[in-house]
Amino acid sequence: MRRRFLLCAVALILSAPAHAADVTIAPWNTPFDEGAEDCAQHLHPRLEVRHYNATTFALRENLCTTWEAPFLYLLIGD
Repeated sequence: MRRRFLLCAVALILSAPAHAADVTIAPWNTPFDEGAEDCAQHLHPRLEVRHYNATTFALRENLCTTWEAPFLYLLIGD
């Protein structure tokens, strides 16, 4: 039951969002967006996802969304 819930959560996060520019999914070694001097002039994804393997993802809010740019690690497994 728990594993099914986690898989559904991952599918929801990684599924195509309402606005494609809101989320980007890239390989693990891709650098994160550095933000911009004027965020209104440069469109950035709100959430960046880095895919490490089938059970490990790193999610980060963009610097133009929040100055903290927090990371969230999604680890799927027992």
